[in-house]
Amino acid sequence: MDANNMYLAIMSDILDSGTWAQLGPAAKALYPVLCKFSNHTFKPVWPGTDELLRLTGFKTKKSLQEAKRELIKTGLIHVVAGTGRTPSHYYFRFDYRGSRVDIEAHRANTASRRGIQESPPERYIDTPQGAAAVAPNHINIHINKLTQTTTNNNPDLSSLLNEFFGSGQKRGDYKERLVQEMLEKYGSLEVGEAVRIAISRGKDGDIRFLEGILKNRDAKKPVAAPGGDGDFSFNALPPALKIWQDHLEPMGRFGSTWYFKALSEVSATFVEEQFKRAGLQIKILKGSSPAASEQGFAAAN
Repeated sequence: MDANNMYLAIMSDILDSGTWAQLGPAAKALYPVLCKFSNHTFKPVWPGTDELLRLTGFKTKKSLQEAKRELIKTGLIHVVAGTGRTPSHYYFRFDYRGSRVDIEAHRANTASRRGIQESPPERYIDTPQGAAAVAPNHINIHINKLTQTTTNNNPDLSSLLNEFFGSGQKRGDYKERLVQEMLEKYGSLEVGEAVRIAISRGKDGDIRFLEGILKNRDAKKPVAAPGGDGDFSFNALPPALKIWQDHLEPMGRFGSTWYFKALSEVSATFVEEQFKRAGLQIKILKGSSPAASEQGFAAAN
């Protein structure tokens, strides 16, 4: 077994706070499975429904939905439902009752420690012999889903990655996780373009070179307002924020704050925090009817 895939991370505070003891069996089965697809910084994950059913042992999708609802209600996850073109995204939360977790401080500390060693020892990079029998992890599933959305003008991302790493070559869990993080941060189209550049420069298989291309291209992008003085546009947002476009309806801007009407059961504080980290001030209004939301926007103005 790959050394990077021998364990999963769960905050001990979830147990210490008594939250774990209050969970039902279904929620206890689902949470560690979701953690399996993440890492020690609790990055968002998007495993497919079939994979979750297989790993949890649930016999029906109803059991899976009930487990999700309990984890959401408890404050352990937030789920952005898939749109048919994209899978559901699962965000780890730590605002359960009695929580003492400062997740942003944890991630910052992890990032600073990671900077000491840019890559793991060589023996941890490649998957050992015998690992071929292990079922494909969710990054491969996610790549396949992403390539289904590419147009005829964009090469198949899976094929590009196979050419970059070498067809038939084992990548190892460490490289797979790096690719997952790149896809999450930059999007499939941008990653595909970076892979083409790396291949053209003879840097096949150099994951750090690929990461450098993405960082440089991202730094050179002009910072554009989501809509300037006109309507709000999700097209100007990074991929991590575009996923909210099917869940929020822009209502207008007052000062530096954009106001939105919630189209689904989203956690307003959670989503507002995601936009805040990207330098955008938003306010999500919830109401039992469109009129209630409009009244809330009018009151704010």
